[in-house]
Amino acid sequence: MGHRVLVRIASGLLLGICWAAGWVHAEDATISPRPSMQRATFEDVAVVTLNHKVDAAAQAVPASESSPPASGPVNSEVQPGIAAASDLPPANATDHKSRLAALKARLHHRMGAEADPPAEEPAPAPPPGPTIGLRQPQCLQNMGISLSGWLQQGITFNNEHPISRFNGPVATNDRDREYQMNQFWMTLQRPVNTGGDGLDFGGRIDAMYGTDWRFGINNGLEDRINGFNGQSYGMVLPQAYAEVGFNDLSVKLGHFAAILDYEAVPAPANFFYSHSYCYSYCVPQLVTGVLADYKMDENWSVQGGFDRGWSQFEDNNRSLDFLGGIRWQSSDQRTTVSYALSNGPQDANSAQNRFVYSLVIQEKLGPRSQYVMVHDLGVENNALPGGGAAEWYGLNQYYTYSLNDQWSAGMRAEWLRDQEGVRVAGPGNIPGVRAWSGHGFAGNFYELTAGLNWRPQANVIFRPEVRYDWYDGGAGGYGLSNQTGLPFNDGRSSTQFLTAADLILLF
Repeated sequence: MGHRVLVRIASGLLLGICWAAGWVHAEDATISPRPSMQRATFEDVAVVTLNHKVDAAAQAVPASESSPPASGPVNSEVQPGIAAASDLPPANATDHKSRLAALKARLHHRMGAEADPPAEEPAPAPPPGPTIGLRQPQCLQNMGISLSGWLQQGITFNNEHPISRFNGPVATNDRDREYQMNQFWMTLQRPVNTGGDGLDFGGRIDAMYGTDWRFGINNGLEDRINGFNGQSYGMVLPQAYAEVGFNDLSVKLGHFAAILDYEAVPAPANFFYSHSYCYSYCVPQLVTGVLADYKMDENWSVQGGFDRGWSQFEDNNRSLDFLGGIRWQSSDQRTTVSYALSNGPQDANSAQNRFVYSLVIQEKLGPRSQYVMVHDLGVENNALPGGGAAEWYGLNQYYTYSLNDQWSAGMRAEWLRDQEGVRVAGPGNIPGVRAWSGHGFAGNFYELTAGLNWRPQANVIFRPEVRYDWYDGGAGGYGLSNQTGLPFNDGRSSTQFLTAADLILLF
């Protein structure tokens, strides 16, 4: 299948999503089964807009029309095209609704039918129904500590039917035709909340068991907890940190999630079941160190700190990485721009300095839709066997639309250039880890993903998706001693098509 055909398919999917959005919210009650999701009327949600129009019209209407007649002789001659003042209730009338209706009728007469433009659709209401919550021990409640979690499980089907059943570099739903309990996650947390004034203490501990452990191995932590015996399931401690807050400053100390890119390790934080290449291979996900976050004002915040390196619970060298960023949010909270970077050596000899930045722009296009653009770029010195530098960069775009209070649709389009083939490498390259072991792909990775989110209850998320991947480049093993073929179908294919779905139960 050619790239032009793929672009046409993607365009068709996007148009289909937009068409579906309009279909769901059609005015015909036989089409839209939820009256609450009908397009709101002018009187219901746009009274303020009408009042603004009335005020503007009142300034343009002569005083004789909008004010009660003064005592004494009155000129009975009326200007052509303007109704007499008698067609409006007096200004001191107690029946405000009748005056509003008369003003509205006059606006229609003077301004035409466009005086009543459709009001902007309200955002969908939260999913209906009760949530399943863990019973919180009284001792934890007294200390402001909460206990929560979720269960994520899913399955993926690969059109190539690889013999190994590995879906190449796709993470973390990496198995074909095999049930995966990706995450059974528990969180114990006391959030820091100073209200912008005062001192507060908190912290967080996360523990996860499932097949995703293979993508979250930290040196000196998960390797000690699980060992490498070819098992599919294992335990990860994604976060374990203490936090102190003072006024608008908070500081984390311990093991925590990095601040680059848009996607995240916790499944409910992402729209799609599968992850992007950029997040999976091009930015740090979990680090150990210290990170400060300072809120400068309602729009700006900055972050900065140091850590031991990418996935290093125990430092493999005596050098620290810098982790920092800056974030801006518009006053109306419709636009958010984040820039974050990580810099430091990753090898035992501190010779391979790795720099990467991530630029994320989020724009709320309306109460129902959002667009996100992510750009990552990284450079690593002495990364090649001959001592040369390596570079990688990519562009990732998301579009999501809330169809109603239960259904949302989304698309993701991604391009990643692994210039020297140093970043896209499976966890199976670690001896004893049961995962895809491809590596050394110097070329371009592309993927298109379209999916839905269904929330029949507030604590249930069902995420079906389809994904097409293709690779443009040489065989794996570039610059290395062993060749691994192409990325998909056990080294035999440069493309693959996946159909997948997962179910998340939050508690």
